[in-house]
Amino acid sequence: MAVSRTVKVELGRIGTGQPHRFEMIQDYTGSCSNPEYYFRWVPTYSCLLDSSTIEIAVVGGISPFTWSVSGSDFVLTDETTVGRTNTIKSIYPASMSTSAVVTVEDACGISVSGVVKECYDNPKGTWPPPDILPPCNLVASGDSQGVGLYSVGAVNSFTSVAVGKTFVLAQLDHQQSIAIDGNGVLWGCGFDAGQFGMGDGAVGDTYLNYTELLFDGDVTQIAGPGPIFLLCSDGSLWGSGANNLGQLGIGDYTARTTFTQINEASHKKLARPQGSAMAVIRSDGTLWTTGYNRYGTLGLEDNTTRNIFTQVGSDTDWADVELGRYHLLALKEDGSLYVTGYNNHGQLGLGDKTARNTLAKVDDNSYISISAYYYHSHVVRSDGALLGTGYNAYGQIGIGESTDDQVNFVRNTGGGEFAQVACGYNFTFAQTAGGVLSSCGNNGSGQLGVGDNITKRLFTSVSKGVVRFTCGFAGILALEWE
Repeated sequence: MAVSRTVKVELGRIGTGQPHRFEMIQDYTGSCSNPEYYFRWVPTYSCLLDSSTIEIAVVGGISPFTWSVSGSDFVLTDETTVGRTNTIKSIYPASMSTSAVVTVEDACGISVSGVVKECYDNPKGTWPPPDILPPCNLVASGDSQGVGLYSVGAVNSFTSVAVGKTFVLAQLDHQQSIAIDGNGVLWGCGFDAGQFGMGDGAVGDTYLNYTELLFDGDVTQIAGPGPIFLLCSDGSLWGSGANNLGQLGIGDYTARTTFTQINEASHKKLARPQGSAMAVIRSDGTLWTTGYNRYGTLGLEDNTTRNIFTQVGSDTDWADVELGRYHLLALKEDGSLYVTGYNNHGQLGLGDKTARNTLAKVDDNSYISISAYYYHSHVVRSDGALLGTGYNAYGQIGIGESTDDQVNFVRNTGGGEFAQVACGYNFTFAQTAGGVLSSCGNNGSGQLGVGDNITKRLFTSVSKGVVRFTCGFAGILALEWE
C-alpha cells in the first residue's frame, strides 16, 4: 500500500552557515517502512548555487529508492539508487529565485517529499533574509566594552555573551551594542548616551549586561548604536541619541533620549550611522541622507550639513547603502556601485584621493555586498570576488601587506567566492558562499577572533557557524547557529 509523508522544509541561505533542516510532520500508516523515514541534507554548510551540487539522503526505508525532481531547474544524478544518498544540481541562474519538489520512494511504495530552493535569492537586501533566520546565540571577540564581558576583559576568540538568550539581529559600535531576540524584544548593552531610548534619567548609565529597552514596535532592522535607528515592519523609522549635527534627520539639532518617529515616510533599508551622518532607502527605492556634510558625504552636490533627510538625486532603484567615517557607498538594484564623500585614503576606490560631493559610479561591474568603516571600504562582486580600497596600514584590505593606501578596489590575495563583508576600524570580516567566516587587519584587542592578538594581512579562517556579523571599533558581534 502506497503511503505518503508530508515533510515541512526549513532551508538556510548562502553564507548563513546554518544546517538545512527537514522537520518531518508525522503522517504514517502501513507496515512496510521504517517509521523514522525522512530526508536530510548531508553537508551542513552548503547550499544550491547556480551549477552547484549538494547531496541529499534518506534515513530509513527499504532500498532500492526511486528519485524524482519537479521542474527543469534542477537535475538528479540518479533516478534509482540502492544507497540512501543522491546528488542534486542547480542549473538555473543563481540570481533567480526558483524551487522544486524532490520526491523519493522506497521499494515498499512509501514516499517522502521536500522542497529544494535556489539559495542565492536575496543578493542585495538583508543577508540572510530575516524570515528564515532562527534565533541564534550571540558571540563576540575583541574589546569587551558594550557586549556584556566587562568582568572578562578583551577576548581573542568567539565568546558567548547574553547567555540564556537567543537573537535574530545585532549591531555593535565602540561602547554599545543592540540586539533583537526571537520574540522581537529589543536589548541594549554598554554606555547609554541617550541612544538606548531609556529617557533622560538613564543618560550616563552603563548597562553591564544586556538590558531590555523601552520600545514595543515590530522591529525588522536596527542601525547604530550612536545614535540608534529602528525600522519597523510598517516601514516607520524611529531614532534616539545624539543629534548635534542633524544626524537624526528630524529637523533640528536637539538630542533625543526616547525613540522618536523620524517622519511619516515608509522605509526599507538603513545604513549603519557612523556618528555624524545617516542614510536610508525608502520603500519607493529613493535614497535620502542627513547630517554632517563637510566632505560631501551626503551626495547632495554641496558641502552643507542637513538636519532633515534630503533626497539624493531622483533615482528610484537603490537597494543598499553604507557609511564610512565621512564617505558613503550605495548599491543599485542592478548591482551598480556609487560612492561619495571623503577620500583622503582612496576609500572611494576611484583611483585618486579627491573628495566628491555627488555620487560617482565606480565601474561597470555588478556587486552584491558593500561595507565601510572609517577610512576603508570593501565590496563583494557578483562573481564572489572580494575587493577593498582605502587605508591599509594594518593589512585590512587583505592583500598580504601593509602597503600605502589603495586608491582602487583590489581583490584580496587568495581569492575565494564570498557572499558578504563587514568592515571594522582597521579590520575586516568576510564570509564565503559556503559559510566560512574569515578576518584580517588590526588584531590588538583580539577582534579577529582567531585565538591570538597578532595582526593578520591575509584573510584567515575563523568560523563556519556564524549567520550574521557586525563589526565595531575594536570588536565583532555575531549570531552563531548551533
